[in-house]
Amino acid sequence: MKQSTVFTMSDPDALPVRYYKAWEYFLPGDEVDVKLRGADSQTGQVVDVMPDGTGVWVYVHGVGRRLFSVEDAVEITVTDPARRPDITVNSADEAREKK
Repeated sequence: MKQSTVFTMSDPDALPVRYYKAWEYFLPGDEVDVKLRGADSQTGQVVDVMPDGTGVWVYVHGVGRRLFSVEDAVEITVTDPARRPDITVNSADEAREKK
């Protein structure tokens, strides 16, 4: 008979933080609109993204490369996404794998 183990988390602060900005889904090459609080929006291009989504490097046109952190009062919106890799599996791929 299988037994299951139940873990009880007594300290909710020990859970990993999930950031609401979802910057970890940005890819280098994404064209973005950057809006800082109290400033006009500027366009730019994502250069690099921290894997945990805590920061993103953006080359802001006319300004240069800049690191934005989740703590910054900034809104970054993708306006023209970079090409995403196709990770779907079709039946032809499955048939090849079975051989």
